[in-house]
Amino acid sequence: MRFRTFAVMLAAIVLVGPACGDDDATAEDDGTRTIELTDFQFSPDLAAVSAGQTVEFIVTNHGAVEHEFRVTTQRGIDDHIAGGHQEHLGDDDMHDDDMGDMGDDMGDMDDDDMGGDDIGGDDIGEMPKLVIPPGETMTLTVTMPDDPTTYTRFVCLIPGHYEAGMVGEIVYSG
Repeated sequence: MRFRTFAVMLAAIVLVGPACGDDDATAEDDGTRTIELTDFQFSPDLAAVSAGQTVEFIVTNHGAVEHEFRVTTQRGIDDHIAGGHQEHLGDDDMHDDDMGDMGDDMGDMDDDDMGGDDIGGDDIGEMPKLVIPPGETMTLTVTMPDDPTTYTRFVCLIPGHYEAGMVGEIVYSG
């Protein structure tokens, strides 16, 4: 009798469990990935994608300071850090060491920086990105390449933010 009760309960879990849904933004199958930024993390910090899939990242900055959402590789991150954040230098309002008033300055961002289907090589400047002021929501649409090594991370490369833990992983699924 106990075995039968156990078998019925197990069957119910197996059959009903998947129908209960998943709150994890990485599990959405419509191509939308909702990412929330705080000071200094991404939630969730994992995005499951498929090769050739067009992914719409809807990114909300709940933090008190400006953040980036950049799709890249670990090599791109390492090269950017080794280069001393050269891309961020010269924007005096942005990225003060004390993380003071960030304002609404979007830096030197142009339409190309807003991402989309902008598939770049190893040059971090070519990778799709957003610069998101506090309290704002922005969308970045990226068609994932067939090569799963092209984009493996999402990151905030404002000086000090990556070092504080603002990095997430892009995982290709079958």
